[in-house]
Amino acid sequence: MTCVYSCSRIYTSIGSIFSSPSKERRASSPARCPRYSLLTATVITGECLPLYNYLSRLGVDALNVYPSSSLNSFGLPGLLCLMGTDRDRDAPPIDIYGPEGLRMWLRVAIRYSVSRVVPPYRVHELMDVPMAPEWEQGHRRNGRFYYQLKNEGGGRRWGNKGLAGEDAVSWISRAPMMNLEPSRDFGEIEGGRDIYPRYDHPQCHDGAPVWEVEKDSDVSVYAAPMSHGVPCVGYVIEEHDRPGRLQPENVLPVIERNHAGLIEAGVRHPMKVMAMVKNLPVGGSYTFPDGTVVKQEDVVEPPRKGRKVVICGDTADCRGLEGLAQGADVLVHEATNTFLPGVDKDGDLRGVTRDAKIHGHSTPFMVSDLFSCALY
Repeated sequence: MTCVYSCSRIYTSIGSIFSSPSKERRASSPARCPRYSLLTATVITGECLPLYNYLSRLGVDALNVYPSSSLNSFGLPGLLCLMGTDRDRDAPPIDIYGPEGLRMWLRVAIRYSVSRVVPPYRVHELMDVPMAPEWEQGHRRNGRFYYQLKNEGGGRRWGNKGLAGEDAVSWISRAPMMNLEPSRDFGEIEGGRDIYPRYDHPQCHDGAPVWEVEKDSDVSVYAAPMSHGVPCVGYVIEEHDRPGRLQPENVLPVIERNHAGLIEAGVRHPMKVMAMVKNLPVGGSYTFPDGTVVKQEDVVEPPRKGRKVVICGDTADCRGLEGLAQGADVLVHEATNTFLPGVDKDGDLRGVTRDAKIHGHSTPFMVSDLFSCALY
C-alpha cells in the first residue's frame, strides 16, 4: 500500500503493492513523470517484474533504490536489460542511486548473466547509512537487526557510521574487497560517486544525517535515513524556483505596431524581442521605437515557486526526513497494514501498529503524523 498526500498533482504512482501484483496493484514503484517536472523522471524500483514494459518506456534518466533488500533490488538488472532494448546507445547514461554495496551487487548480477544489452549506467552509492537507534543487532551479531519498542522516544541518537565492517561476512562488508572491475561491455561507465552523509546540514533532524544526492540548475535531490531493518533512505526531490511566464498578449501588439521601426533599428527578427522582454531583470524595462515602454512586471508573471516531492522508503519512522520535508507539495509513504473497526474482527489498532513497527513498516495513522508536519 502506498499513501500519497498531495497539495498539487505533480506525482503519478505506477504501483502500490508487492505481495499480490495485478494490473492495478503492482510491485512498489512510484514514478515522478516528465510532464510534471524539469527532472525527466525518477523511479523508485521495487521487484519491478510486472512493470518492465511500462517503466522501460518512461524515458527514465535516474533510478533511486531506497532499501538494500531483495524486494528493492532483484528487479533492477532485468529492468536495465529491457530499457537497453529500447534506448538509443547515444542517450545519456542511467544514473542509479542507492545504499552502499549496490554498485558491486549490480556489477556481479549483470556479469553473471552475461547481460550485454543494458544501457550505459553508473551507480552513485550513499555511504555510511546508519541504523535508527531503535534497532539493535541480535545476540548472534550476524548483521540482523530487531526493532526495540523499549527504545522508542528514548532520546537515543543516530549512529555516525554505516554497517560496513560490523559483520565481516555480510555483503556490505565484503563488496569493497571484491576484485571485479567495471566494464563498458556490460554497461557500467565511469563517473559513479560515493556520496557521504552530512551531520551538520541545516536540514538535519533528530541527529540524522543528510545526503546531498544531486544538484543541477533545475532540481536538487536529498536523502535521509529511515527506520528499517536494513539500511534504508528516503528521498526529497526539490525543484528550484523558476522564472515567471511571459504574457504574450501584452507584448505582441506592441511588437507588431513597431515591426518596421525595430527592423530599422537593427533588429533583424522583431519577434525575438519577446525573449528579450521575458529575460528582463525584475524592475527592468524595454523601450520600443515609438516610445512605448514595456515594464517587466507588466508582461511577466511572478516567479513560480519550485515544487517538492518527498518519497519515504520502507520505514517505521521517517523523522530523519522531517527537516527536508518541510513545505512539501507531495508526500509518498508506504503503509503496510492498518486496523479497520467493523471490518477486522481480530486484533486492534495498537496491535497492528506494534506489528508494523517491529517489521520496519508503518500504518496510515502513523503516516498522518509526518503529513501534518511536512505539508503545513
